[in-house]
Amino acid sequence: HMDTIVAAAAARQRDTGFWAHEYENAFATGAVLQQLLVAKAAGATVPTEVTDKAAGALLSARYPSGAYVYGGTAKMLAAGATVGRDAAPL
Repeated sequence: HMDTIVAAAAARQRDTGFWAHEYENAFATGAVLQQLLVAKAAGATVPTEVTDKAAGALLSARYPSGAYVYGGTAKMLAAGATVGRDAAPL
């Protein structure tokens, strides 16, 4: 049942709004969010809180240029932090 799958995905979402494979990142988050929206369009119940948190996470991982950091947020990397495979901001 799709609602069960949606609930499982929601339970794995981090407090920051990201999903992770090794660590939180925009790419895993974008993939899960896309599938949740497909499930919603097919009739599944997808909590708005889950999609809003994911959208906020994706926006936080985007540089003004439109590029996305691999892990963490653009603000963190601009401040010099390293997250995951990123060693320097774009």
